[in-house]
Order: sequence, then C-alpha cells, then structure tokens
Amino acid sequence: DLPDNIPFYWFDIMFGAIPIGKISLRLGYNETTIANGHVGYEIDPDYQGHNYSYYALEMIKALAMDHGFRYLLVSTTSDNMQSQRTIGKAGGKIVRSDYEVPKDHIFYVLGKPKMNVYEIKLG
Repeated sequence: DLPDNIPFYWFDIMFGAIPIGKISLRLGYNETTIANGHVGYEIDPDYQGHNYSYYALEMIKALAMDHGFRYLLVSTTSDNMQSQRTIGKAGGKIVRSDYEVPKDHIFYVLGKPKMNVYEIKLG
C-alpha cells in the first residue's frame, strides 16, 4: 500500500524488453486523490515524445473498469504540456484548475504547489 493506504497496481511500461517508464492505478479515493490522481505515470526522458504514456493510460482503462471505475482522475502541473496533451488525447477534460496542494503533500514539498485535475470518463 501507499502511505495513504490505498491499494494500487504498479506496472513497468516496456519497449520490447526495455523498461522505459511506469504507470500506477490507485484503487480508491481519499484526501490525496485529487493531488495524486487515480493514475500516475512517467516515461524515462530518453523515451519521451512517442506517446508511450498515452498507450499505457489507454491500457489501464480496462483494469480500472474491471474495478468498477466510471471515471479516472489524473492530475498534472499547469506547465507540464506533454502530460496535458496525453490526458487530452485519452479523453480527459479539466475539472479543476490550480488545485492547491496541501502543504504536507510531497508535491508541495517538491515545488508543485498547484495541480490541474482532469477527469477521463470510462465505458
């Protein structure tokens, strides 16, 4: 479990036999879900710009629906244009801009005090 006690899946994103990133699906909702999102992903810098995170996000949708999700929340900073394009391509619509991250959240500590929150409808 994550420190906030939500069970989750964690997958490597693979390019053939090479791990190039990761994606997670958090199964639940609590006070950190808005900042964290249900889905988190990242691609190693050498492999960015090839839609790998989009394909991984598309694949995780089926697993989310198997767990009864009707939508996914995905969050990113307002300056992360790559992630915003990925979320938009996956059907995400912004539901909250400039969400203020709690001061005790790791994103705030890492210099990410505000997030944009998107909803991706499933099904």
